[in-house]
Amino acid sequence: MLKGVHFLLSMTCNYECDHCFLYCSPRTRGTFTSEQLSDVFKQLDKIDSINSVFFEGGEPFLYYPILLQGLKLAAQRGYSRGVVSNGYWANSKEDSLLWLGPLAEIGLDNLSVSDDSLHHGTEQGMRMKWVKKAADALGLPSGAICLEPPDPDRDGQSVNERGEPIVGGDIRFRGRAVDKLVKGLARRDGSDFNQCPDEDFANPGRVHLDPFGNVHLCQGIIMGNVWKTPLEKLIKEYDVDTHPICSHLQKGGPLKLALEYGYSSQDGFVDPCHMCYETRKSILNSYPDWLGPDMVYGR
Repeated sequence: MLKGVHFLLSMTCNYECDHCFLYCSPRTRGTFTSEQLSDVFKQLDKIDSINSVFFEGGEPFLYYPILLQGLKLAAQRGYSRGVVSNGYWANSKEDSLLWLGPLAEIGLDNLSVSDDSLHHGTEQGMRMKWVKKAADALGLPSGAICLEPPDPDRDGQSVNERGEPIVGGDIRFRGRAVDKLVKGLARRDGSDFNQCPDEDFANPGRVHLDPFGNVHLCQGIIMGNVWKTPLEKLIKEYDVDTHPICSHLQKGGPLKLALEYGYSSQDGFVDPCHMCYETRKSILNSYPDWLGPDMVYGR
C-alpha cells in the first residue's frame, strides 16, 4: 500500500556534494512547474492510501514559490507534509524566520536539514543553529541529517544487524559517491550481497517522483512515468516479478542482478548499493524505461 510520495521538486542544487546519488549540481536541469504539480496532486486524489508528501531535491528552496504551492496543495488534502533542505538560506535567525514563516503558516510536520561536513565543510553546525532557533520560534518540528564522510581507517570496525562489516559509514554508494568517495575503501566480491538493505520492492511504501515524470522505486529504478500513465494505474499494474530490475533485486539482491546480466568487477564493491548501481549502469541503454534518468547515472 503506497503511503508516501517524495517530490524531487528540482534536480538543480546550489551544492555539488560528493555523496549525492542524484548527481545534482548548479548545472543540473529539471524542475516541476506549477501546472505539473497540480496535475500530480489530482492523480494522488485517486489513491486513498497516500497520507504523506515530502518535497526534496536537489534543493527545493531554490524554487520557493513552487515549494509553497506544493505544500498548500498537500495541506488542502490533509496530507502529512515534510521538506528536506541543505539549509543554504539559514544565514541568521532573522533570515531563517523569513524563509520558514510561510511554511509555518501553511503547516509543516517535518523539516529535515543537512548538517554535516559533506554539505557545509568547516561551517558544519552553523546553519542548523539558525534553523533550529527559527523553527522553535515558529513551532516547526525540525531535525538535522548528519552523514559521516567515509574513513578508510574506520571501515569494517562496526557491523550491521546481519553481522556484516560496515564500509563507508552512512554513505550509500551510488551516483556521484561512486565517482568521488570509493577510493581507498575496503571492497568485497559481492558474493554475500544477496539482498537489498533498503527497499522492499514487492511492497513499496513510498516512491520518489522526479520533474520528468519518472516514478522511482529507488533512485534510478523506475516504476513508470506519470506523464504517460496515471500513478493510480501504475500502482495497480505494478508486479515486482515482471520488472526487469526489481524482480532480481527482490529475489536475490544485487548479487542476483549482477549474475542475471553478466556483470562483474575485479575491483569488487564497497557495499550492496555499489554493486547494484554499477550493474544498472552497465545495462542502462538496454532498459531506458526502467532505468533513468541519465543524469542519475552521471550521463
